[in-house]
Amino acid sequence: MVNLRLRRVGLPVAVSALVAAVAVTGTIIANGTAGAETAAPGPDPGYAAIQQAAFVAHKNAKKKPAKKLARAAAGAPTDELKFGDLTGDGKADLAAVDSTGVLWVYPGKAYRWDGQGTRSTSLFETRFKVGGGWAKFTSLVRHGDFDSDGKQDVLVRDSAGVLFLYAGTGTTPSVLGKGKQVGTSWGSFTSIVGGGDLNLDGKDDLLGQKSNGDLLLYANTGNPAVPFTKGKIIGTGFRGSLLTTVGDWTYDLRPEFMFRNTQNVVRKYESKSGEMPIGGSEIVVDATGGSVLTNMIGMGDLTSDETYEPLPDVLLQGQDGSLTMYSWDWDPASPEATKVGRGWGAYRLF
Repeated sequence: MVNLRLRRVGLPVAVSALVAAVAVTGTIIANGTAGAETAAPGPDPGYAAIQQAAFVAHKNAKKKPAKKLARAAAGAPTDELKFGDLTGDGKADLAAVDSTGVLWVYPGKAYRWDGQGTRSTSLFETRFKVGGGWAKFTSLVRHGDFDSDGKQDVLVRDSAGVLFLYAGTGTTPSVLGKGKQVGTSWGSFTSIVGGGDLNLDGKDDLLGQKSNGDLLLYANTGNPAVPFTKGKIIGTGFRGSLLTTVGDWTYDLRPEFMFRNTQNVVRKYESKSGEMPIGGSEIVVDATGGSVLTNMIGMGDLTSDETYEPLPDVLLQGQDGSLTMYSWDWDPASPEATKVGRGWGAYRLF
């Protein structure tokens, strides 16, 4: 059983004060098999009304800006639904490597709840096989159009520290092309993650976190053969693991990040402009009682209320094989974290 203390994130100060009185703290128990539907608890009208007001206030406080011409010119996805899209249908998908090294894709449904009846937690269509041989990779990286062709790619690192790019095709079932070497000497990084377009030049960047706490930004060159510049330190003190891109929660076209420190506390970091694009942080998950999380996966928009923006979600994978969805724009009639399933312990999810 995974016990987490979750905290609400992403609200302006005024709205945070409004919802503080009804902050959700509880136990997350992800039920059912992978992809199976589970019933959500019934609505709490009092909480729903306050949460609805909070969301409206947030939308009014931070309007989504016009899309940047640079990203459109580069062919990069600007719709949040495409943040985690591997299949080319505009919906966020889940990638999973099983214990034998086979890569599977679980196509997302981008489920919308209209407010009537039981809210479904069946988030994925039937999985399909991509290929074998993925067990040898020590890092699996998504959430970036690294070759600037408008499709989501995958980066992997092998045990020798060599970095390979698998270009996205945007078609199924062959969602990835053949791997091509794009770097060496990446073995010293604890976490490697797609950084999104942190400098707003229309190209998706890469972040690397070292064991000494240094956080490095590798800006995208736009050249598929040599996709990244030399790394630049943009932060220190990042000692821990599970650095994760969660997507744009602040309407500035840059993604936010989650990171688990050595005390097993997960914090959300907001991106910003300038030479040091990682801003302030706040606690999302307090798991000081033990390291109960094995992974965090920024997913793109898996499910949201009919009236809400398509903001990206995060999946939390527990040591017990459970899978729980944490959403900025969760439905006000359901708990802060949505139970998704169990039986995922044998998979490396990304």
